[in-house]
Amino acid sequence: MPLTVRAQETAHYSVRHYTDENGLPQNSIKGLAVGSGGFLWVATEAGLARFDGQRIQAFSKDILKTRSDRLFGLSRMVQGGALVGITEHGEILRIHAGKVRYDSATVIDRPFIRLLRLPEKTLAAAIPASSGRYFVFLPGKVALIDKEKVLYQRGISGKSYFEPFPSEPNMRNRVIRQNRKVVCSDNFFSLGGELYYHLYGEGDQFLRFRSDGQEQKQLLGAIRQDPLFARQKEKIRLFQNRCHGQVFAVLGNNLYRVIAEKDGSLTTQILISGFDMEEHLISTMLYDEASRVVFLGSFSKGLFVLRQNSFQTFLDTVNKDFHNVFYAQVPLKNGGIMIPEGLIVKENRVETRLLEKLKVKGAFGRFNMVKARDGNVWIQDGRSIVRVDPASGSIRSMVTFRDAPANLYQGFDDGIWLGFRTGKVGYISAKGIYRDSVFSTGAQIGFQCQDIPGRHWFGTTRGLFVASLARRKLAFVGLEGAVIRSLYASAPGVLWITTYGDGIYLFHNGHLRRIQSDTDGFLNHAHCIAEDRNGDFWISTNKGLFRAHKADMLAYAEGRASSVFYVYYNRSDGFITNEFNGGCQPCMAKLADGRFSFPSINGLVWFRPESVPIPDLSSPFFIDHISIDGADQPVADSLRLPSDYQYVNFGLTTPLFHNGENLLFQYRIQKRDEPGEGRWIKADPDQSFRLYTFAPGDYVLTIQKVTGFQGKYLEKKIFIHIPTPWYLSAWFWLAALLMLVVLIRAYIHWRFLRLKRQNEALREKVDERTRHLSRALDDVRKADAALETQLQIQLRIISALNHDLLTPLRFLNKTLPVFVDRVNNAKPDSLTAQIGLRLRQSTGKVVDFADNLLKFTKATYLQNDGLLSDDVEVRTILRAKAIFFEEIAEESQTRIVVLDHGPVKVATREQMLEIVIHNLIDNALKHTYGSTLTLQAMYGPNRDVLITVADTGSGMPAEIVEWLNFRFSEQNENLAPRVPVNLGLGLIIVKEITDLLGVRLEVVSGSDGTIVTLWLT
Repeated sequence: MPLTVRAQETAHYSVRHYTDENGLPQNSIKGLAVGSGGFLWVATEAGLARFDGQRIQAFSKDILKTRSDRLFGLSRMVQGGALVGITEHGEILRIHAGKVRYDSATVIDRPFIRLLRLPEKTLAAAIPASSGRYFVFLPGKVALIDKEKVLYQRGISGKSYFEPFPSEPNMRNRVIRQNRKVVCSDNFFSLGGELYYHLYGEGDQFLRFRSDGQEQKQLLGAIRQDPLFARQKEKIRLFQNRCHGQVFAVLGNNLYRVIAEKDGSLTTQILISGFDMEEHLISTMLYDEASRVVFLGSFSKGLFVLRQNSFQTFLDTVNKDFHNVFYAQVPLKNGGIMIPEGLIVKENRVETRLLEKLKVKGAFGRFNMVKARDGNVWIQDGRSIVRVDPASGSIRSMVTFRDAPANLYQGFDDGIWLGFRTGKVGYISAKGIYRDSVFSTGAQIGFQCQDIPGRHWFGTTRGLFVASLARRKLAFVGLEGAVIRSLYASAPGVLWITTYGDGIYLFHNGHLRRIQSDTDGFLNHAHCIAEDRNGDFWISTNKGLFRAHKADMLAYAEGRASSVFYVYYNRSDGFITNEFNGGCQPCMAKLADGRFSFPSINGLVWFRPESVPIPDLSSPFFIDHISIDGADQPVADSLRLPSDYQYVNFGLTTPLFHNGENLLFQYRIQKRDEPGEGRWIKADPDQSFRLYTFAPGDYVLTIQKVTGFQGKYLEKKIFIHIPTPWYLSAWFWLAALLMLVVLIRAYIHWRFLRLKRQNEALREKVDERTRHLSRALDDVRKADAALETQLQIQLRIISALNHDLLTPLRFLNKTLPVFVDRVNNAKPDSLTAQIGLRLRQSTGKVVDFADNLLKFTKATYLQNDGLLSDDVEVRTILRAKAIFFEEIAEESQTRIVVLDHGPVKVATREQMLEIVIHNLIDNALKHTYGSTLTLQAMYGPNRDVLITVADTGSGMPAEIVEWLNFRFSEQNENLAPRVPVNLGLGLIIVKEITDLLGVRLEVVSGSDGTIVTLWLT
């Protein structure tokens, strides 16, 4: 990046300094000229360079194929006026349309030698006058030539001195001072088609040559107002750029442009003040009027680019308390402005300090003020608003409120509207009568506006509201949650809204439409919109100032335009800072003389909108280079890419001696036979872009440069052909297909032979395996027969047990109650009756145990005999078991409770489920005394069935709980806990049956009891 230097004496221009560190071939500048493409060409002693306003590209002898890099300077051909560079060997470098090439067939044209019949080696200097006309300075005379005709020749006295190119500054002047009779070629210049000579090389005296003689002239205009002119006018130095017919005068640190009037007199206009030409060894210069840029070439310090600033910043250099951070401001009739800091500023200086005059300590509120129609200014000050007379500097009145006002505004009437942070709206009439809570938006009011009498708009921290003053009704319009910074009504019903973070909106025809932001998104945080006399909007942001045509923004909102063009201004245009301030009302001020004033975090930025130049983006752009996979290619309108390419780079260039942020290149690529809108892609910041691989075919690459408002652009097209690679051609696919057919046939034949061999081997293995299986099947049949015999024996044993053991026990269990009753009748409470009762209970338990054991055994070996899954009503089983164990529970003073959750059905084996529940209740009663046993069945969250047996007894040992909770499987059999030593048969049966049924068993036990839960799915 170039070094940027700001002049110390004045801030009306900015300086950018370029040296060999920024791309110049060398720092000795021999010539400056703008070519036909609009680029600045810089001749140095180490080569030629092209400057587009943003970057410098050097052209060395290796690129141009010349003998030397050293240039004498830049010139225009006498015939045709083509711009050329001349090397030390007289080689001609032709410059055209942004390109330069060595023209070995052309030599320096000197047609005047032939016309004046002079020797070929005669020293002479040609001075362009106008199209086809030029002056010639020869030893002892001057001549005017028009194409092939000599118009006149006049003799001059004195020794002729020729300086073919700029050398050390002031060298020619020292020669002339030593001998005033010397006539120097470089002191001749042409303006307005006339020939002039700067007498003695210094001062304000000139000779004007005419066909009938010569007359002496002096410099007029701005230079005569220079403080140095009266006492040092002899030190005026002259610079000229013959390539552009420009003449400049330097006096002290001021640079003037010399202009010829119609009557032949010479006048001057100030270009730059406060820049020391002598210190920087300036030897050549050029002024670009369109961009207001002065180019200064130094003898040894490189290139200086000075751009005139259209913006001026006011800074209060006396009071440092506010650090020049400004917000609200109002214009005054005298052409100045007033700010809440108590300053009245005019002509970039403080005219009055009201705070000192009013003897007020501190400052008023900095965000809110309004100038009433009576000339007084209302300023918010804490919870009060103060009415100040700027003319007399006196406080006229003060009104205090419960809350601090956040906003002040005067609409079409003479009253003052107040917006509060609470969303409340108040009003002070012209007679000073205050009305509280006229409206309430419910959110802090930041800005107010009226587009027509009776319609009032409120911008708040949560959207936009509108009020009808006649009907006293408030309505929410939109932008829910948006923080509105400012409102601007450009016409009735046309309201522009800036927001903090959500961009710019337009309310028009009853609809809210978002306006396109800039490419960097700076306008998403817009502070203020101001309209100038030309219908341009000026929009301040945190990142600089934007300019746009109001008509373009309206067209975009209404769908008549696809984009909005913004001109961007930042510090390079003369600001001290890019960060403007907002959140205040007014958000800017229009001065009486037409200037605008915007607040920033470092001063007030002032400018005349109509005088701020719009960057000239109409210059043509060029495709500077094309490279395929890193290899440079000739630039042309058509491009053939290799079928195996990876990427293509395109580099663009265009002259712009203004803020480079305003350059916008975009491109799109389309199938040549499928034209359509396509998607535009923005080029990279360095004006380049890259294309990656595309399918074979013909394409059209369209490149656009946006040139200004109303959607204007320049466009170039490149036709791209990507050939079909050999592996995608028709002949290749035909050959591949034939080869595939041959390969398939060969594969099928090979596969057939291989399968045939495999089938034979497989047949042998199958026969052998069949023999082994036959023998194994015989063994299985024998084992099955033995197992069947064993099963029959077990069934007979079960039948015998059922008949020979359970039958007598059941009989004994049924007869004992009769015996006990008779004994009780005969001898109540006798020992015999008690023994009979105990005997009955014991036989009942034995019967129950044996019955459960037989049921479990049958269920194990007769799984297919009547034990298929069925819908089992669990609540019925629980009630039956509760009745069964009722007497046993009474003996241990335990109460059995069955909780009713409604019918609960589950598909399982009913007998096995009864065994499990029976053993769980029996086990619980063994360890419970004087407590409660709770039984319940219910549906779980996933329609699972939960059966719970909960007691409040002494609890189970931890090793039994762990064993019951362990879920056995083949994978974790080695991890299973050991079977507890004191584990009863009943719990073993419970564990075996739950595993058999796939029931999940969960046991939780402690000192306060045990809860056993069965999960059935």
